[in-house]
Amino acid sequence: MSIVIYTYRDPYKLDAEPYWDEIKLCPYFCASQTLVNGLKNIYKKDFQQGRVTTVQNLVETLFEYWESTACIVKQHTDIDNIIANGLPPVLGTTMQENIARAFLFNREEVFESIRVMFELNMNVQDILVDKLTPEQTFIVEVFKKILSTEKKKDFILRSDFDEVSIDEAIGKTMAKARKDFDPFSVQTDRIVIHGVHQFSPIMLRA
Repeated sequence: MSIVIYTYRDPYKLDAEPYWDEIKLCPYFCASQTLVNGLKNIYKKDFQQGRVTTVQNLVETLFEYWESTACIVKQHTDIDNIIANGLPPVLGTTMQENIARAFLFNREEVFESIRVMFELNMNVQDILVDKLTPEQTFIVEVFKKILSTEKKKDFILRSDFDEVSIDEAIGKTMAKARKDFDPFSVQTDRIVIHGVHQFSPIMLRA
């Protein structure tokens, strides 16, 4: 697989760029719905609904379970249980209890942080423990606890993609954007990702 990065001078004149013929029939995945709407408005016949959609839709198709409510609820439960009951006293009893209460109160932010660590496929051995704040130490301990128990299975992202499954995901994503869209009307040997400034770890995995 190869990646080519293209830039442009004017978003209203993409069709004047020398690479236009390379991308005009590709599935096109944008970093935001606003960008999708803009491209459809400017390049009406070339960027019809289905051929252009958000990269988030592609992520949700590729990592269907990871993005599902069932997975999110399970991971929330795992993290909450570890924070409340499952960590050794690495910070001293009083400090650790205070941090645990704060983490349970801000559970959504903690949940997102742990998810990002798995999306980045972080290696615990690469973390510079002596550089961490107490709060960072605590969250690393949560991460390590997940990795060392059966809960790890709830945080594994799919990685066994072959060419066929990727093509299927692209087709499903375009069909989700427009039910009557014909995936055979586009060239699926390459795709375009538009809006790199908004990439997240899960988008990079995709």
